[in-house]
Amino acid sequence: MKLVDVLRLRLTDPVLEVIWDEMLAGWSTATDAERATLGAWVRRKRDDFLAFAAECVDDDELEQYAALQYIELRAHWQSINNRLNYAMVTAGSTDPRLVYRSAMMSQLLGAVEGVLDPASVSRIMSFLSEPISARRRDEAAA
Repeated sequence: MKLVDVLRLRLTDPVLEVIWDEMLAGWSTATDAERATLGAWVRRKRDDFLAFAAECVDDDELEQYAALQYIELRAHWQSINNRLNYAMVTAGSTDPRLVYRSAMMSQLLGAVEGVLDPASVSRIMSFLSEPISARRRDEAAA
């Protein structure tokens, strides 16, 4: 099976849609408009990814693109989680919009991750955490 077909199957899996819908339904403090906006946002991320995948004719290029998309999504997810953690420590609460955005992105990341080579995912995760790890090593050595 071609990579584009695997991506399409993973990212349009009805189970993913159900999970997203259940997450949004559980957001009791949100308005219908807020739920709809967040649902549209995550689906647009997915759909943009799949639109390029459909145009890409070379599996090697598509694999590279998938890895780059994963890096972008993962970095954004980590950024949101850093904001959430900081808010919890400093203010004792978090913005529910960010909580739900993080949760929905996590599901999208899992779907993309399932298509990538596990060694690549591991290297990406190491790369994204490296700036923090390098700083901590520098501080510990000082």
